[in-house]
This record gives sequence, structure tokens and C-alpha cells, in this order.
Amino acid sequence: MNARRAALSVLFAVLLAAVGAAAAYAFHWYVVQPSDGELLAQARQIELPGLVTDGDPAVSGKWAPSFDRGSVVFDATADATVDGAVVRTALEAQGWEGVEVQTGAMSQTVTAARGAIDVAARVWPPDAGVVDVTVELMRGDSVPSLSVTVLLGAGLGVVAGAWIGARATRR
Repeated sequence: MNARRAALSVLFAVLLAAVGAAAAYAFHWYVVQPSDGELLAQARQIELPGLVTDGDPAVSGKWAPSFDRGSVVFDATADATVDGAVVRTALEAQGWEGVEVQTGAMSQTVTAARGAIDVAARVWPPDAGVVDVTVELMRGDSVPSLSVTVLLGAGLGVVAGAWIGARATRR
């Protein structure tokens, strides 16, 4: 009888651990991480001097059945005086933190973060008196992290499953 009770408790614990982990993953996806709408709203609030957008920000890189969440991207042009330093100053003035400028062979990339949202603005060299700018907003680090959330969900599932299994065998 005790072996049966233990086996039933283990079975319920394993099943509810899987359910708890899946529920925690969904919770992190939909509640903890910024949504596509939040990324779009942040993208619309970014103002860079002399920037003329080529269109509305759009969600990009989101393909089913991938579990990868897309990012928000928009392209723009600006006058030739806009460079990484100008973008850095504008982002800092708008409350973005950890702003860094990296200069590569073909472009400058300005990165920053605000909460759980990261931004990367790539500034291309001037061509015909204008500068092309590509801005991408992505989900950054969030608290709690995905792994912590899933482990907590699985742990709660194990405890609940063991408790249910123990209660079920008492009858």
C-alpha cells in the first residue's frame, strides 16, 4: 500500500511539474516580458533630432511555429550631421540607460536599455547628404528570468502533485 501511495504521489508530482513549468513559461511570456504592443509604443516614443521615419514601426522576425518573439524595427533618414554621439545624447535625454556607441567599419551602433526593453540604433555613413538609421527594440533581461520562473512553476507543481497524490491514496 505504501509503494502504491508513493508511486501515485510521484506520478502526480511529475505531471503537475510539467503543467507548472508550462504555466510558468506562459506567465513569463505574457506577463513578465514586454508585449509586442509595449515595444511598438516605446518605438513610437523615440525621438532623434532630424529623424524622418520611412514608415511605422513593425514587428519583425516572428515566425510560426518558432517560440522566438519578434522585435520591433523601423527605418529612418536624418541629415548628415546625425551620428552615434547625437543618437546617444538623444537616448540619454529620453531616459534610456547604459547607452553605448560602438563604431564598426560600416556603421555606428548605439545600444541602450530601459527596464526590460533594449534598443539598438544603427547609424550608417552619410550618402547623398542623408544618413540612414535603423532602430530595433527587443526584449531585454527581465526579472524574474525565464529559467527562474519555469523552475518555480515546476517546483510548485511537484509540491502540489505530491500533496494531491498523498491525499488521493488516503481514501
